[in-house]
Amino acid sequence: MLRVGLIGCGGMGTIHATVWSEMTDKAELVAVADLNQDKWQKFADKLGAKFYKDAYEMMENEQLDVVDICTPTVTHAVFAINAAEHVKHIIVEKPVCLYDDEAKLLLKAEKEKNVTIHVAHVTRFDPSRKYLKEIVDSGKYGSVVAGDFYRFSADPSWVVDHNNPAKTGGMAIDLHIHDVDYARYIMGGDPDEINSTAHCREDGTMDHIWASYRYGKAVVSTECSWDFPEGMPFESGFRVRLEKAAIILANGKLTVYPTDGDPFVPELEKLEIRDLGINIKSYGNFARELGSFADAIISGKKESPIPLSDAVKALRLIRRELKEAKFLSK
Repeated sequence: MLRVGLIGCGGMGTIHATVWSEMTDKAELVAVADLNQDKWQKFADKLGAKFYKDAYEMMENEQLDVVDICTPTVTHAVFAINAAEHVKHIIVEKPVCLYDDEAKLLLKAEKEKNVTIHVAHVTRFDPSRKYLKEIVDSGKYGSVVAGDFYRFSADPSWVVDHNNPAKTGGMAIDLHIHDVDYARYIMGGDPDEINSTAHCREDGTMDHIWASYRYGKAVVSTECSWDFPEGMPFESGFRVRLEKAAIILANGKLTVYPTDGDPFVPELEKLEIRDLGINIKSYGNFARELGSFADAIISGKKESPIPLSDAVKALRLIRRELKEAKFLSK
């Protein structure tokens, strides 16, 4: 039974904490830490976890197997590097960090402390995207010819300082990174070429980004924004053209259009839907994600289902996009 300590009880932290508390066959949520004791003490009590106001005190005092970090992105690296002194397995919410210097420190800590840092890119566990990955890897319909992936949201007011790039990375690093990571995942790595452009507000805040990647003859594009009107539901999907089929996810429905044969809707795993306090409700994806990390840890695997190295490469690709869009000077 894994003993888990969680840092950060915000929007994503409460989801992770709830999943751990319900994973009674694999894990026990031993403790949670958050600066706001008035707000989160009762939450910890409800889950049967000890509350700490100081995350470092929690890691010093508790005998933990896993530390799960769900704090603002600007603090991910410092908490993870400290956690490497206490446990062998660390889970970090995406994006793993903001800057390449932090990424290098995380990679160094993982190697020198002989720990495994798992990065919570939950999109990989969505049944539709899992299906597409399996189809691409199998070669059933040939290679990818072209594709586009998109993700749109209203202003994510639950994310503290969400439009402050120094705290969250802004829309590109905080939200767009889902599709950047997934595009790398299905295409097998970094593209040969990239092109990107962005729209910014008068204050310089980026609110919409477009990017295209060339892999040999194949072209894959990504588009993202979190500047849509309040009340608009979260929307994400993709259109992928393979040599012998098209696979489309739109309005939550996945459809396969073979070149030879009739269109069909594949049977996918049904995942639990809950009100999560944010504008997505796919609780089952988070349960699958953390369950896969737990299974890897319990089985003794050194390699994470989502390795730190993958997360770092996705971050670096986004920073290449931002430079190409003239949003970064380096």
